[in-house]
Amino acid sequence: MGKKAAEVKQGFRRAGLWLLGGGWLGLIIAGIGIGFRPGPGPPAFVGWALLAVAAAIALLTMDHWVKVFPGLIGYGVLGSILELTDGHAVNLPQDPVSRTDAITSLLFCVVGAAVSVTFARRKLRATDRVALFGFLFSFVWYVADPKSMQIALGTGMALMLFAWLYDRLQRRRGHRSRSASHGAGAPRRRRRADAGLEPGRPVGEPLGRQ
Repeated sequence: MGKKAAEVKQGFRRAGLWLLGGGWLGLIIAGIGIGFRPGPGPPAFVGWALLAVAAAIALLTMDHWVKVFPGLIGYGVLGSILELTDGHAVNLPQDPVSRTDAITSLLFCVVGAAVSVTFARRKLRATDRVALFGFLFSFVWYVADPKSMQIALGTGMALMLFAWLYDRLQRRRGHRSRSASHGAGAPRRRRRADAGLEPGRPVGEPLGRQ
């Protein structure tokens, strides 16, 4: 019974994260539409304010949304495949997309999805947080200025790969350090054993003494 209740609670939590993610994406789209595309409507500073709120939410809730981040990027992979096969933006037949741009977008989403899976399985480092925020910034940059697609998406991919490689190097260095520490303790234990001492027994106390 307790296990089932925990599963239900986890399901509601994931659903809540997806809803919050949708609301956050709505802030991004509205902020870009108002701030970067002048026209009749609210002034540009309203769009910038919405983007600032979205950035603050992303930073404060990063430990939570990173767990569903791979799934969100998965939708980007699907959209990029559709753009590659159809030759136009998803749901926008009037906006053509070149094969180069579609392939770039697909690579961006595939790399982001693969690397973000590792982020969701471990405690985030400072470099991970910078990379994730930079990844989101590059996405906003691309949406606001589609002509900068390759630069923006390339920057996002580079940040994610750097954080992933840095984590692997740090883990490998920590493993080597622990192995070296363990190896240094072995000769000491052998010397105590040769002297007729048990580990943890004070020097000079006979082995047979209880």
